[in-house]
This record gives sequence, structure tokens and C-alpha cells, in this order.
Amino acid sequence: MDIVSDICRSIRLEGSVFFRSDLSAPWGIELPAAHEPRFHVVLDGSMWYQTDLMSEAKQMNTGDIIIIPEGEWHWIADRPGQHCYPSAEVGVAANEGRPMFQGETTDTKLLCGLFRFDKSIEHPLMSALPPLLELPSNHLPGHNFLMQTATWMFDEFNQATPGSEILVDRLCEIFFIQALRNIQEIQKYSTGFLAALKDPRINKALQLIHNQPEMPWTLDDLAAQVAMSRAVFADRFNNLVGSPPKTYLTAWRMRQALNLIKETVLPVITIAAKVGYTSDATFNRAFQRYFEITPAEYRKNLELVAGA
Repeated sequence: MDIVSDICRSIRLEGSVFFRSDLSAPWGIELPAAHEPRFHVVLDGSMWYQTDLMSEAKQMNTGDIIIIPEGEWHWIADRPGQHCYPSAEVGVAANEGRPMFQGETTDTKLLCGLFRFDKSIEHPLMSALPPLLELPSNHLPGHNFLMQTATWMFDEFNQATPGSEILVDRLCEIFFIQALRNIQEIQKYSTGFLAALKDPRINKALQLIHNQPEMPWTLDDLAAQVAMSRAVFADRFNNLVGSPPKTYLTAWRMRQALNLIKETVLPVITIAAKVGYTSDATFNRAFQRYFEITPAEYRKNLELVAGA
């Protein structure tokens, strides 16, 4: 199983485009903190940007992509020092059919979007991402696919054809997964979850946990499966993944259990068995430690919300 795809599926990754435009200078947009990943793609031309965490502005050119994983406050503009209008004002104008920054010539063709995911359990893949991901225009495998996907989103975004909205959202999700793959190509990680994916033995242990969460995995079992001593395996797993094997296993089981409660009508005892618990009492205690609510109460709350 592809671990990145499995994680993105489990955290209920969703994507959407919130802005696309052919911009004429002068132009500038200020985006407030959103606490969710946002991205910008320069399909043609250039732009400057600066986030809350940057000491100085940087330029982007045709084919360049940035992702801001924590969605910090930032601005984008045709040049540093340009007056920036609030993104909400720019969005309202576009929705009302009077887009801003229009002129006789196009200086920048820009696509902006965001990603959302369920934060009930933080996954180390997301927390391992650096504050700013830069994917410059180059010939790395996958970059052409990223740009083609961005172009499809740009073209579809303002189309009134049936299915355009859902198509853009799905393309956005594909864009994020492909971006993660490119990140692994251009950045060398010595620690963190992306480094764990590159380590053959730790990757194999993660595969076992993801593929068979119902198995009664112990530290000794996992170490034996990847041909490492118990102590060396535990140390390397903890250093790369950011938590001990048992902690990661429990968190992954809870994530799977949460999704099964949300998406199925399976009895709690069946869900417990599917994620590696031999009794519903043990499962209930583990679930309540994570979510401060029992599985039955969680499901009941979902039913009340659905029926409201």
C-alpha cells in the first residue's frame, strides 16, 4: 500500500481553489492567517511574496509553486512595497463579476488554493512539513504533471459546466499528493516522517502497521520483521517518525477506528477487532483517552448532527 495515499485518505484530505485570475500590474493581495495549508502557482509571468516568518520577500516566476503548510499571514504582489488589498475584498469583487487588477495586458496568470484535513489526530506527515515548501520550475520527475494539473484547475475554476466544482476539488487533492512526492525529490530530509519514508526498514515497519493494524504488533515483532535489533529499531523509528512504534501504532488504529465509526454502521465490537483490540472494553478505554468520548457517544453525536 502507498503510505502517503493511505495517510491522505485517512485524514480526509480535501482541496479547493479560492482564486484564479489573469492579473495586470499593479496588483497586491494580503491573505490573513488561515491555519490550513495554502498554495500559489504562477502559471505565467511572475510575482513576489512574503510570509509572516520570512525576513524578506522572494520572487516567483512561471512554473514556480509554493505551499504554506500552516497558512500563515502573507502577501502576494507584482512587486515588493505594492499596496495589498484584503483577500476577502478581492474575492467578493471576483464573485460579483467585477474582478480587480484587470488591464489591457496580463502580467501574471495565478492560481491559489487551499487544503483541508481532519485534525482529530495530528499525523506526523503533516507536522513534518517545513513552514514553506518551494517547488521551483525545473525538470524533476512529476513537475510537469503538477503544472498540467494546475492548468486544468485554472481552466475549470470559473466554468459553469456540470461537474466543474467537484472536478477542481479532486484535482486539487491530486495536486497536493503529487507535490508531496516532488518535495521528497528536491529536499533531503535526515529526520522527520518524510525521512522515515525513505528509510527502507522503517518504511517496511510503517507498511506493516498500515496494512495490518489488526495484528497484535509488539516492538519485538516489528524489529524482527525488518531484521533489526529491538533497541536499534526503536531508536531509529522514534528519531525518524517522531514517536515510538507503539505510540504510532495506537494513533493509527484510532484514526482508522474514527473513520470506521464515521463511515460505516459496523458495531463497535467489530470495529475494535478490525483495528487490533480483542475486547470492546479495551478499545473503549483507548478511544476515550484519545477523544475524551466513548465510541458509542461519538457515533450518537454524529447521528444527532445528521438529523438536525
